[in-house]
Formats: sequence, structure tokens, C-alpha cells
Amino acid sequence: MADLRAWLQQTGQKRRVCFQETDLSRASTRRRSAPTVLEQCPICRRQIPSIRLVAHVNECLDNPPRTRPAMESTMQLDSPPRRSPAGSMAPPPVKSPTPASDSRVRAHPRLVGNYIIEDLLLPSEEEALLTWLGQPGDPRQCAPEWRERYFNGPAYGKAWGVRTNLKQRTQDAPLHPMPEQLRFVVTRLREMAGFLLGADWLPTEANAIDYRRQRGHFLGAHLDDRSLSGAILVNLCLAGDSVMTYTRERGKGTPTSGALSRPLPEHERVHLPRRSAQIQLGPCRFHFTHGIANEDLMHDRRVSITFRRGAYVPGGGPEALWGSSPL
Repeated sequence: MADLRAWLQQTGQKRRVCFQETDLSRASTRRRSAPTVLEQCPICRRQIPSIRLVAHVNECLDNPPRTRPAMESTMQLDSPPRRSPAGSMAPPPVKSPTPASDSRVRAHPRLVGNYIIEDLLLPSEEEALLTWLGQPGDPRQCAPEWRERYFNGPAYGKAWGVRTNLKQRTQDAPLHPMPEQLRFVVTRLREMAGFLLGADWLPTEANAIDYRRQRGHFLGAHLDDRSLSGAILVNLCLAGDSVMTYTRERGKGTPTSGALSRPLPEHERVHLPRRSAQIQLGPCRFHFTHGIANEDLMHDRRVSITFRRGAYVPGGGPEALWGSSPL
């Protein structure tokens, strides 16, 4: 965490890139104030407006509170939702573990901001998710159907939640709500990695991609939009292992930057085991492109589900995208 904190101190105002005081609604060309949504700071446990959360967390890291409230009990899914002072629905509290509380959360030794959560899912849970997702062309698959896609490389894809239009720089209301079948994944991520994600982290979109090695599928090297895709990316790995290649962008995180305790690598290869989750934040998120070559798909099929929390937040807060029953 020391390297991540140093990077946050170095970037200053840039660390606010994930939150914009705008509502990027469909066909809107005018910038409007976003609805106030409160989120819990994972350091001091206070409720902070989401547009200020990143800056506030950095302040807490620089000046940690002398005393912290006792950790709240783990989340009860059937407990009634709480209302924040602003009137928006807030999810029930969850336990925020320390980095040493679960050995399955592993920080990369060189790629600052990259974390792997090994065995996030049980084999039976992975099988249930793959059955629900279905196969391309199978009428029993969940909605929406798998469709061939060529953005950042050929593969099959489907998506839920907020729709991002990179060309028009907008984010629109969803055609398909965030599915109930993914609730337990988000809950487990918050329980195991709340110290990284924030205790109230809740994604607003989920994109599934089905790669087939024999069909020549791959993930082209790219960097997710720094503003529209948010500050944290979480990738769930299913069906097969793969190796993701990271390449540092020119001029980013160089030895002359001064704030990092060590220079960032030019290239790094990260093994992604099936049933694991990968978290990208800080330098890993903003300084590196990432991709998966066809030959680095270690099994014939690999399915990924990427969770993001972008700039667009509906009037009822992120939990409104998940239906009437908040996490």
C-alpha cells in the first residue's frame, strides 16, 4: 500500500479522475450536476459524497485518524436498507478486512496497484455461473445473448448495467439491469477486498467476454477510459487460465518521477487463474495498457466478467441499477 499511497500523493489533482460532477445522460450535450450519493470511506468509516471520495481517502492515508470506529459486523443481505442524509439508499455495512486478513488477496511484487484474489469462487459456483451465462447460440443462455464483437479484439460479448459510448463520451441508462446472479460475487469481493475497493463499492456495469483460443480470439492491448470507466477495474476469471501482459505507457511512472519508492516495470506478465479475481487501481490502472494474446489463453475457453463503476450515477444511486433490493 505504501507504493500506492506514494502514487496518489504524486498525481495530486489527477487522482480525482474517476469522479466527475456531471451527469452524462443519453443525448445530453449540457453538463449538469450529478445527484449527491454518499459512500463510506474505508479508512475513517465516514459517509462522504462520492465525487469527493478519492480525495478524502487520500487525506486519510496522509493523515490517518488516531482512533477508528470498531469494524461493523458483516453484511446481512435481508436487512432493511439505510437512508443517507441526502435521501439516497445506502447499502448495509460490510466488514472491511485488513490486507493481512485473507492470504488469497495477493499484491503483485512489481506492478503497483495490481492485486489477485485467488479462489474467489468455489468450483460449484463457477459451474453455476457458466451454466447461467450459457454458450453462444444456445437458446437457454441468459439475456442478453452472446454476440460476436471486435472491439479490442475478436470474441463473444454481452453486458449489463450502464452503457458507455466512448465515441460520444456519454453513459446511458441500461437496457439490461445488473443481474441478480452476480450479487454474491460483488458481496464476496467487498468482504475480501474492502480495504482496496471501499466497504460500499458497488459497480454500475458488468461486461462478459467469452474467448475461444481455437477461433483466434484475443484481447488487444488497451487502457480503459480514464474517466468514463472509473478508478477501479475488477475482472472475474472463469473457465480457463490466461496470462495478461501489461505495458507501461511512455513517460508514465519513470524513475525520474520521484514519488514511487521504485520505478515501474516496462512490461509485466500476470497469471490469471480461473475462479480468481483481478483488481486494477492506481499505477496499474492508469499507467499501463493490458491485453491477452491468443497464445496466452491457456485453455480453449476463457470467460471474463469485468466490473466497473463509471462517472454516470442514476438518481437512486448505484444500487438502483441492481433493482429494488440493495446489496
